[in-house]
Amino acid sequence: MFRTITRAALATLAVLPLAVAGDAMAAPDADPVALLAEMQRALVPSVAQFSRVHVTARSDQPGGGSKDWDALVIRQRDEQGPRTAFSLTKPANLKGVGMLTAPHPRKPGLGLWLVTSEERRAVEYSPLEADRQFLSTRFNFDDVALTNRETQPPILLGSEQDSTHGEMWKIETRPLLDRYYSRMLTWLDADTYLPVKREYYDRAGKLWKVVSWETKKIDGIPTVTSIELHDLQSRDTASWRVQAVAYHHDALAKRVLSPIGMDEVQAHPFWSQLDELAHAQAPHPP
Repeated sequence: MFRTITRAALATLAVLPLAVAGDAMAAPDADPVALLAEMQRALVPSVAQFSRVHVTARSDQPGGGSKDWDALVIRQRDEQGPRTAFSLTKPANLKGVGMLTAPHPRKPGLGLWLVTSEERRAVEYSPLEADRQFLSTRFNFDDVALTNRETQPPILLGSEQDSTHGEMWKIETRPLLDRYYSRMLTWLDADTYLPVKREYYDRAGKLWKVVSWETKKIDGIPTVTSIELHDLQSRDTASWRVQAVAYHHDALAKRVLSPIGMDEVQAHPFWSQLDELAHAQAPHPP
């Protein structure tokens, strides 16, 4: 039964990273390991982040077309590590389907729990792999900050200047197992440590996918507001657009970002406050 539920979940979510945020941190030494650690802390901040996101996948392949999803996302990092809850609101037949990534209570690293349409409770799924597809898109879990990628020791290739983002660190990483990619290049904003761009190269060394992030300050916190992916080989695209986002500065109950609290994600009272804040911040005609 577990295997059946899991496969259904993977087919529905195609397995499920979402809107992401970051705290500005003190600059570490130009050590690529430290820089990537700062990136992970920036993507999932210590202040609880609530966001409404719209995810789209498009394919130019015959019969491809496009798919769309709306979801609620809660993120927070605590003393144990990063936690992210993702719960679909549209399409209507998938409302409540979602996932949680959080520190595993009995094993090292992060665990993955899925809420499926067959069984409306969080079911543990293992293993949590960075390269699993997110929904039916070309995003993987790492692109949307749902997990940390294990790689060979990263290499700092230097810094570059960009008219939009200013100084950026350029870091090369290679996977422990080259099942999909031979290497990845990631550019980090030197001020916020949030990613700006990532290039994936296939096993033959050819450029495969390009992912880009846009950010702005929300409540003074540098926050990812959109993620765009272009698959240069299949010509597929994917996007993650934050429609509304705010930070919950009061203490968040532990159960909210735990397997037993997944059925309560959409009922959290802060969503109504988020909508009020988004309406107040939106430009209105004179």
